Amino acid sequence: MNLRGESADSLIAIALIVNELVTNAFKHVGPPCQVTLQDRGETGFKLTVSETGKGPSEGDTHKGLGTRIVTALRQQLNSTLETKTDSRGYRCELHIPKPS
Repeated sequence: MNLRGESADSLIAIALIVNELVTNAFKHVGPPCQVTLQDRGETGFKLTVSETGKGPSEGDTHKGLGTRIVTALRQQLNSTLETKTDSRGYRCELHIPKPS
């Protein structure tokens, strides 16, 4: 994986998002938690933070400080965030486009 095209500001934003998502996973579920970063070629990168919990309750509004931090940083990166729950647990997938 090569992040050389990313600016220092982008790398800091990515690191802060990872910190917030992992902290949240440990706060609400505890270990284990897995972080992966995949190079998606020309489309960019996919950052995934997964844990074994069920995720937030349906209808939970997510208005906490952590959510606001992740939202602001996600917007700074021009990225999208998807959350998914399946038999393995809950995960957040951040899709980060390559810099132009």
